[in-house]
Amino acid sequence: MLARRLGLVLSLILMAGALRADNDTFVTLAAGGLVPNAPTTIRVESEDVEITTHRITIHYVFRNDGDQDESTAFAFHLPDLDGMGLCLSPYVLPRSNEVNFVGFGIMSNGKPIPAQLEVRAMREDQDLTPRLTEAKLAPNVLLVPLNAALLRMQPEQVEKLETEGLIEPHKFSVPLPILGKNRGWCAGWAMRVLYSWSQMIPAHEAIELTQVYSPVVGGGYFAATNDDSGYVSNYCAPPEVMRDISALRVEAAGSKNTSTLLYEQAIDFTLISANRWNGPIGSFHLTVLPKDANDMVMTCMTGLRATAPGKYETQKEDFRPAADLRLMILQKSKPPGW
Repeated sequence: MLARRLGLVLSLILMAGALRADNDTFVTLAAGGLVPNAPTTIRVESEDVEITTHRITIHYVFRNDGDQDESTAFAFHLPDLDGMGLCLSPYVLPRSNEVNFVGFGIMSNGKPIPAQLEVRAMREDQDLTPRLTEAKLAPNVLLVPLNAALLRMQPEQVEKLETEGLIEPHKFSVPLPILGKNRGWCAGWAMRVLYSWSQMIPAHEAIELTQVYSPVVGGGYFAATNDDSGYVSNYCAPPEVMRDISALRVEAAGSKNTSTLLYEQAIDFTLISANRWNGPIGSFHLTVLPKDANDMVMTCMTGLRATAPGKYETQKEDFRPAADLRLMILQKSKPPGW
């Protein structure tokens, strides 16, 4: 069981694309925009995405071109959070003890929309939620809530959960506050969180929605003595960025600096799910705002360019995303929380 879980965690890490053998790194998790819960005739008239390392804001205009009013079922999927991955891989979660670990919120005309929350425990295609409910254990994989719940159980109950492979004993590098020691448990499932709600869109009319959340930012460290050009090329780094990195490495060599050259922050954003709406995105606008005007921003999405110091933008019409967005931001200063 543990071997299979480790295999799943390894797959998660490789798909995240944030880990390299020569760096200590954090894993990024991709989230994205709103999707319909069922087939719909509603189209995205416009989508305006603003990305920073601490906040993603998306302004939408959804239009009903039909002759009938339509009650549309909207959904937002948080990225699946693997319990063993959380124990074995370094994540920087915006809200480390909350089910809504990205702080998702949705508004219409500046007013919050109450959304229904569903949390399920998944192992591959198996839904373990009923079994956890029977055991009076929530499907939450976050370490503090999980271990707090297990401490309230009788030892024989915990042992049974271990035997079933639902939890795994683990030695943490840093003691959990709830335990006061570094031995506890990891969840043997992935937490799947869904927010959903319905919204009426009258015939031949449009509504505006604003979605906000904090990304799970990945990344790592570029050492002065390592050549990371092959890795940077995965993000389609332009020649001027490669020249800047080389110049910094030469400068570091001259000063005999063997420490960190640059800090990398990686942000993944799910785009292709937008194709589930009716037709292409009429007008798509992306803005990326790095922390500092000297930060280097790169992505394989075509058209993203600097429009002002510390501001990158692209505009696309009748946009059908063929791939998700992967961003790399290189900066000289250490990111907060690292």
